[in-house]
Amino acid sequence: MHVSMTFLSDLPIYEVEKPYDLYTPVPPGQRSSNCEYTEHNNILLHDVEELQNHSDLEVTGFKFLHAPSNATLESQDLEDAAKAPTAIQPYLSETVDLVKDELNADKVICFDWRLRRRNTPKQEPVEAPHDLDVWRPLISVVEDAPLALCDRRTIQKEDLILVDKIHPGYWEEGLYMKNQAYHKWFWKPQMTCNDVILFISWDSRENQDKFVGSSKIRDEMVDEPWY
Repeated sequence: MHVSMTFLSDLPIYEVEKPYDLYTPVPPGQRSSNCEYTEHNNILLHDVEELQNHSDLEVTGFKFLHAPSNATLESQDLEDAAKAPTAIQPYLSETVDLVKDELNADKVICFDWRLRRRNTPKQEPVEAPHDLDVWRPLISVVEDAPLALCDRRTIQKEDLILVDKIHPGYWEEGLYMKNQAYHKWFWKPQMTCNDVILFISWDSRENQDKFVGSSKIRDEMVDEPWY
């Protein structure tokens, strides 16, 4: 299967000016970002079933799991500022336990969560590859904007660009990717709400400098997004 993805453009300006995104109000005439993107077509996408053992956090950097949730999640509740903290808590606790079991960890802390959907500013499915950790659909079957993962063994250091992300009250760095022909991308067709993707966004262990690229993919056969 061949798809379209959007990557950070490979521009000379990034050699002298660091890419940035401002998630705060900006004065008139000031840019909220200097990031420019280019859509790349005909990117080969592999079914995750092609991978031996389907995927492995220590090898590819991502893992697809069948893990039905006992939590009830409704997007309208998660978009309601008053209801969201209470509505999301059972799911976050469940997800923490899932990650703890998969990593055999003594302690797991959830430091943030996001609901992503179409036509919602700053929350649309992310087209530019970036770094994440746990992803689960809220609908029965994903037909529009599924998530693809890039095997971290195919990513080189020079493919990654540090980006400043300025939020109200704090600053952080993210990683954007340049497109390369040698990258190898995977997805799970017809992913459901009972499926979860775990993927490594950062690793503090020595010599663990490989990151996983992730991106929304565009299927031109889908004309009307329904989630």
